[in-house]
Amino acid sequence: GGIWIHATTPNHYDELGQPASAGCVRMHLDDAKILYDLVSYYGLYETAITIIPAVGETQVPVKNT
Repeated sequence: GGIWIHATTPNHYDELGQPASAGCVRMHLDDAKILYDLVSYYGLYETAITIIPAVGETQVPVKNT
């Protein structure tokens, strides 16, 4: 019922930006670290993340928590 955001390993960097799994957003390790630091600093409920679908992908409905 949501989207998971996680780092990926260097051997998968060439696949970034392509759909690969059910609801996961894979990130470069450096970008995932920045996101982790931002969420740690501001808090989970004070951090807004906007995910824009790739061309041809459908938008996932917004989930308010």
